[in-house]
Amino acid sequence: MPFDRIRSRRKSTKKATTKPLILVIDDDPSILRALEFKLKKKYNVRLCNSGKNGIERADENVDVVILDIKMPGKDGLQVYEEIRAKLPRLPIIFYSAYQNLLEESELLDKHKPFGYLDKGVDYEKLLERIEKAIVRTDRMRKLAAATKMMKDTRSN
Repeated sequence: MPFDRIRSRRKSTKKATTKPLILVIDDDPSILRALEFKLKKKYNVRLCNSGKNGIERADENVDVVILDIKMPGKDGLQVYEEIRAKLPRLPIIFYSAYQNLLEESELLDKHKPFGYLDKGVDYEKLLERIEKAIVRTDRMRKLAAATKMMKDTRSN
C-alpha cells in the first residue's frame, strides 16, 4: 500500500506541459505563413500582421517575439519600444530583410534586442535563438516567482 501512495503522489505533482508561445509580428503574409508552418510543431504561434496588432497582443503569456523592422504604420523599432515598455523582460528577436533604418551594430547597441537575424537566414539559426530566448523567459519567470514567494513569506 505505501507504494500506491508514492505513485499517486507522483501523479499529482506531475504538471501539464504547454508549448511556449511565440508572437510573430510581420506585415508580409507569406513570412507569417512560413514561420507558422516552421514553428507550430514545437510552439504555439500567435500571428500579427501589423505593429499595432502586435503591441495589443503582446502579453505575459508570450515567451518570445519575432519582429520585422520595416512595416507600414508603426515600424518594428517603434513596436519594440512599446512592447519593451509594457513587458521589459520579454525577449524580442528582430527578423528583418533590407532594414536600412540603422546599421546592425547601431541597432544592437541602441535597442538591445535578444537577437537580430536577416530574413532568409537558415531557420536553424532562428530556432536556436528562439530556444535561447525561451530558456531565458523561463528563468526570469522562475526568478520572479521565487522573489514573490520570498516577499510573501517575509510579510507573514
